[in-house]
Amino acid sequence: MRKHGEKLATIRSIYPLTFFYYFPKYTPTLRYLQSLIYCVLNLLNFQLITIRTYSGLSMFKQCNNCQKFWNSYEELLADPDVKIIGYQVSFEELEAGLFLFNHSCNNTFAIKAEDFTHLNAGPIFKERATGTEQCPGYCLNDCELRPCPAHCECAYVRDVIQAVKEWPKVD
Repeated sequence: MRKHGEKLATIRSIYPLTFFYYFPKYTPTLRYLQSLIYCVLNLLNFQLITIRTYSGLSMFKQCNNCQKFWNSYEELLADPDVKIIGYQVSFEELEAGLFLFNHSCNNTFAIKAEDFTHLNAGPIFKERATGTEQCPGYCLNDCELRPCPAHCECAYVRDVIQAVKEWPKVD
């Protein structure tokens, strides 16, 4: 609880830095340093995010492990350190399915199918063939990346997978 007349630590903003300019007399020095370090680290992280998203660099995806980011799907697919490893289907809404990618930092991340549906060059069928005789069941296996021969609503995702797999890598 504050004593009468005691001032709280206040924050003053001077773009692009924010810092403490007054510390109350009654708080231990170590606590000041911890607070200051914590605030600076948070501000630096905030500024990095702000720079990436508000300075014209729109971030498409960021690796949760190594923090590398890709500005577009083209940049992500052209990265030789990124490899598609699977697809998790969503039968309720196909565009909500997830493409699974491995990154060279030993991380796996997912991106919604809707972010890549524009890569489909083939037909999109209206009827689903899942569970019928013509269905090979590729959608039921997350690691299966082969194109689907069935005339099925889900087959277009397989065409997108092929486009992603064959995307030219830039060294």
